[in-house]
Amino acid sequence: MQNSEDQGYIMASRQEEMSHYLREQSLPEHFTPFSSFSYPFQMFSDAQTTLKTLVTLEDAFTNIDQAVQALLPFVAAKGGRA
Repeated sequence: MQNSEDQGYIMASRQEEMSHYLREQSLPEHFTPFSSFSYPFQMFSDAQTTLKTLVTLEDAFTNIDQAVQALLPFVAAKGGRA
């Protein structure tokens, strides 16, 4: 069983993903090339694997966001053209 901090993290993660889903649903006729969604292999095999996967994905997306934020001034300096 997870400790209360892990349980809180998982609950907050679920709420965050639900907000992403609801935002997506609110966009009228939003085009997406995706027709399905899948989870990483054995993500829900046990609580520890689920937690490690969530933390790893969060770290990856945080790193991507930081890289994009670092590039924005350069894109702006070129008039918004990459």
